[in-house]
Amino acid sequence: MVYINLRLNVEDYGKWRAGFDANDAMRRAGGSTGVYQVYRDVDNPNAVSLILEWKDAEKAQAFLNDPMLKQVMQAAGVIGAPVLRAVQSRM
Repeated sequence: MVYINLRLNVEDYGKWRAGFDANDAMRRAGGSTGVYQVYRDVDNPNAVSLILEWKDAEKAQAFLNDPMLKQVMQAAGVIGAPVLRAVQSRM
């Protein structure tokens, strides 16, 4: 499995979450398994961390490089540049 570790700041968590949930089909079309975890910073609830699961590293990387991803994030109220990393468990 490959995981996308994503950290971002949002204008409003509720607005962002609605946009995130509405784009599940886009993530799945890009190879996501649909398994994810969402965390909010204790001191700043508009600072969000996510872990998204992919079966295939190439599809995960293609998703991260898709120009549509930036547009979707902006529409959901992401502020500034998110920090994105594709990581893989090696046990």
